[in-house]
Amino acid sequence: MKKNKTSKFTFFKKHRKIAIVLVCLVLVVSSLAFINYSRYVKNIITTYYLRTKNFYFNSNRLTLEGKVYQSKPWVVGDGSYEISITMDSKLNELKVMEDDLEYNVKCEVEKDGKKTNVAVCNIGNGGDIVSRKIIGNRSDGTDKNKDNFTVVVDATGEEIKDGDVIFIKVTAESTKPYKQTLSATFELVAGNYGVSYEIDDQVGRRYIDCLINNTLPDEAKVVELEITDTSKIIFDQNNSILDDIKNYYSKEDIAKYGFGTIVNNDGYITKVRFRVEEKSGRMVRFYKTNLSDDFSLYNNRIDDKGNLTDETTGDESKGIVKLEILEEECFSDSSSACYKKHHPEPETEPEPEPIPVEPTPEEPVNPDSGEDNGDNTNTGEEGL
Repeated sequence: MKKNKTSKFTFFKKHRKIAIVLVCLVLVVSSLAFINYSRYVKNIITTYYLRTKNFYFNSNRLTLEGKVYQSKPWVVGDGSYEISITMDSKLNELKVMEDDLEYNVKCEVEKDGKKTNVAVCNIGNGGDIVSRKIIGNRSDGTDKNKDNFTVVVDATGEEIKDGDVIFIKVTAESTKPYKQTLSATFELVAGNYGVSYEIDDQVGRRYIDCLINNTLPDEAKVVELEITDTSKIIFDQNNSILDDIKNYYSKEDIAKYGFGTIVNNDGYITKVRFRVEEKSGRMVRFYKTNLSDDFSLYNNRIDDKGNLTDETTGDESKGIVKLEILEEECFSDSSSACYKKHHPEPETEPEPEPIPVEPTPEEPVNPDSGEDNGDNTNTGEEGL
């Protein structure tokens, strides 16, 4: 008796609705992936074309893809939150735009995926939409091919609870001589979260910035920043923190807290220790050895226990830099583990064991030598 052959499409025939849903899902995912890839390719082609026209529109924070900066703490009751942004019209020091570049910049505030009135943003003192200009190389002026502005975020008085997340979207669009759009979104978390830090970097840029924030209202923190791999980044020798160590900190502070740098055997700075004052931030710049690296993937946060953790997984950080918060006990309590870690006892070389000295054996006296053997006995015959 012959068995009926089961068609491979029998399941789909019996479950036609499921089959249709699956096909639609595949089409949607494929379409989204294609759209994102097409946008990426378009950006590359557009940028290449504009550079052939000697047009350069860049930023230290805004990107073509619309970079997202996560988890920036904002203590709402302490006043405005400021975001400093630099725009430039050059590829490097040799390739710069000769003409002026005009652009518009705007900022928007969102909460829970929609616009909100709990906070407002302004570009400096000019409102949420302003027109700006980057002076070209052939124009008169000293600060050419660069423009700086600050996005100021203020609460409106409506209730913002600790833990509320507010998104600040900043968009810059050039209008002359060519059009190009750069943007970024900054995620602000309301509340007092102590110390956090963020790596600001992008592919093709020569340097990375480490931004360290202390939102504590009345407590400064001593931090130690360490490079984990000096073959990938090196410390900027012109950083203002080095000037602080020389001119700002007292000799007593330097002696107590160890403010300064540690250099390895190759002459590179591997660690720098400094203070971050309350309600303030510091920036430390490093230079990359490979421009294709993007260390912003290693953005990290300090948890409520003072430990550095990965922003997405909560695991201990394995980024390009390591940040450690040093509490007061690290410098004042000699019995604490932190004190012992940062004040190791100097290693003392063990005293060498004395080398045993073997006694020298006495040489036997030859009786025929005529030498006195020490007993004053006359062995010769008298009168001969």
